[in-house]
Amino acid sequence: MRFSRFPVILTVLFAVCTAFAQTPTPSPDEEEKKLTEKAVELMKETVSEIGNMRTPENRISFMSEAAALMWYHDDRQARPMFGWAVNEFKTLITGYNDRMNMLPPATRSGRGTRSFLFGAEPDERSRLMRKFQVAIGVRERIASTIAEHEPVLAFNFYHDSVSGVSNPELIAMMGQGRQDHVEAGLLEQIAQKDAAKAVELSRLSLRNGYNPYHLNLLRSLNAKDPEKAVEFASAILSQIKNESTEKVVMHAVHSLLVYGGEMLELSREDAQKPPIYSVDDLREISEILARAMLEGDEKGGFRTYAATIEKYNPGRALQIRAKFNIPAPSEAARRGSGIGSGTPAAGYPRSSMTGSGNRPRRNDGSVRAAEDDLIKEFAELAKKDLSKDERAKILEKARETLMSTPGTDKKIIGLSAIATVAAKAGDKELAAEIMRDAAALVPMPPKTYLEFLHTWMLVSGYAEADPEKAFPILEDTILRGNELITAFIKVGEFMEVTEQMIVDGEAQVGVFGGGLIGDLSRQMNMAESSIRSLLKADFERTKMAADRFDRVEMRVLAKMIILRSVLGQKPAGPDEVDLVGTR
Repeated sequence: MRFSRFPVILTVLFAVCTAFAQTPTPSPDEEEKKLTEKAVELMKETVSEIGNMRTPENRISFMSEAAALMWYHDDRQARPMFGWAVNEFKTLITGYNDRMNMLPPATRSGRGTRSFLFGAEPDERSRLMRKFQVAIGVRERIASTIAEHEPVLAFNFYHDSVSGVSNPELIAMMGQGRQDHVEAGLLEQIAQKDAAKAVELSRLSLRNGYNPYHLNLLRSLNAKDPEKAVEFASAILSQIKNESTEKVVMHAVHSLLVYGGEMLELSREDAQKPPIYSVDDLREISEILARAMLEGDEKGGFRTYAATIEKYNPGRALQIRAKFNIPAPSEAARRGSGIGSGTPAAGYPRSSMTGSGNRPRRNDGSVRAAEDDLIKEFAELAKKDLSKDERAKILEKARETLMSTPGTDKKIIGLSAIATVAAKAGDKELAAEIMRDAAALVPMPPKTYLEFLHTWMLVSGYAEADPEKAFPILEDTILRGNELITAFIKVGEFMEVTEQMIVDGEAQVGVFGGGLIGDLSRQMNMAESSIRSLLKADFERTKMAADRFDRVEMRVLAKMIILRSVLGQKPAGPDEVDLVGTR
């Protein structure tokens, strides 16, 4: 019988692994402390290697991440590391800008010239613009990383990092709307820690004009510090009063008017909640919105605006209705038309979410029942009082089920999970036997990209079930992989004309990287939990395995994965929840 809910079954098996992993061990805090100390020492070594990398893109990627990891454990060391990455990023952006300014004016599309072999051959302008676009995305990631620790520092970096950009094409690429969105997110984070500082920085943000994100910030401030919210609301009003009519973002001003009215009504019901705007302020906002509507050339969507304006400025509402031929609302509409009262209108079909009980189920009932029984049986593995024979019987059934599941990757992952359960339950012989089944599925030595991934899955399985067996496979795979990596980079340099994966002879394995290199990096990142198991078994041997990579960028990537697995989990404080795995 082929089971359709493999992910559910696998989840149950991993949950059982977790249950066994939670069994108390001697001095776990002391063990974690030693592991962290070793990781911090490795960090110092890795930072030195990052500084020796050839391309600024890789140096920026890894140094900013290293700083973020270190911050959880020693912010005094992390700050200069962040400062180094920020300065390097500014230099990179300035270099792009200067090189763009030296180019002659763009011709036609500016995307390069036609090549007989490669189609559109990228010229210097298109290369620089692509690099700048990637850098702008990295800028957001760095700001987001810094904001976890110091939101104000993140905001300043986000502003200052592009302050020297003067090229019109690059300025256009940054997109004001996107920048407003990111800035607003950073300001909201600042508001949670320091409302006064958030208001101060928000005034700078308002220089580019009032936008919907400022209203989100106003809401956050009002929840955190109502007095500072009133101060920021006043700054918003001053800004929109000074904006020219054509620059008024009408939907944003209308939302502000609605929110201000809601807060005024709330303050009348609860004296502890001060209004952010007075009636006179709201009348002034309605006047700004009405003037923008009457003097502008937009045609639609004004019915709701007119109704809101009427509350504070009836005369302007009449003018708007006359100009745009909007009928006055009936008395029933003023009170509420009753639409949405819960009764479906006649002639409208009911939601497809209802009345679906008569449709035939796609899954056969007998298959689902069998799956349910199997899942319940696997869940029994979490019971510590199961006898060895009972556990072996259930594991054997799980093993048979997984071996009948199509897909080599599913078999390897599933068998590894079963072997881990057996090993943690103390049955090393059964665990070894199951892992031999998994190993038989992986060709040795691996030749294709897929076979290398399967080998990595096998190493991950052994890391949990029998770490000593994982090391020889891992070390041999790295040695064989060195030849392939060198060959890949040579071919990549020869074939790739856009410089997305290989720059100046160095693979872009950080956040600037793209294409197959980026996919490979992400595949390696998925193995953090397995790496952690290897580190607990033998930290030095795991570190030596990372040192077996010939190329510096691959060594740094491997060491960063080691560091993430140890330092990447924020220590939970007395009142904090440890969100393991949410990074």
